[in-house]
Amino acid sequence: MGCFMMNTTEAQKGLAEVSISEITIDEEREDSMIMTDKMEDIQNIINVENKYGIMLFRMALTHLVDVGHRNLDDDYVAESVTQITAQGEKDKANGKITVLSPEFQCEIVRCAAELARFSIWTLFAYIKEYVVVSNAGEENKYAEI
Repeated sequence: MGCFMMNTTEAQKGLAEVSISEITIDEEREDSMIMTDKMEDIQNIINVENKYGIMLFRMALTHLVDVGHRNLDDDYVAESVTQITAQGEKDKANGKITVLSPEFQCEIVRCAAELARFSIWTLFAYIKEYVVVSNAGEENKYAEI
């Protein structure tokens, strides 16, 4: 199965812009990101990176994570769990079936709060090394890119 990796070596050095055409197939790494139906979103992210440059783009990613990181305090978790539980009870009373149970949604919030205890850089390092982003088994619609 082919996987995709973005070749941003020169972009990381600030010497060239990244474009969707620079996405190449890497047969060796099944833990690489496999492109999905979100090609337009990916191109838009690339456009943002090109607009601001790699250094500012990376700092913005850090800021994005940091804002969530700082706001995942005990009060936020308690408020979120209360809102999710109330919505779950309302949905149940109305016969609405949700994809994620309220209990599962609450666990997501609790897990995120626990992860917020780690530094952003430790989280990025962990994600880079251990979190596989893949839709293995799905047909690869972008193999010809």
